[in-house]
Amino acid sequence: MYLADWLCAGSGVKTAADAIVQKHRLSAKEKLKFPTMESGRVTIDYLEKISSYS
Repeated sequence: MYLADWLCAGSGVKTAADAIVQKHRLSAKEKLKFPTMESGRVTIDYLEKISSYS
């Protein structure tokens, strides 16, 4: 993933993770896993998208 793509996706990751945390009123410890999970999902989506260009 290119840096610009990663930075662009990162803002969406934070927004999505914040929405999940707010909706479920999670503890500080529980909050830590959502950005990581969402980042993984965004990365997989990106890789699937670029692999379909071949």
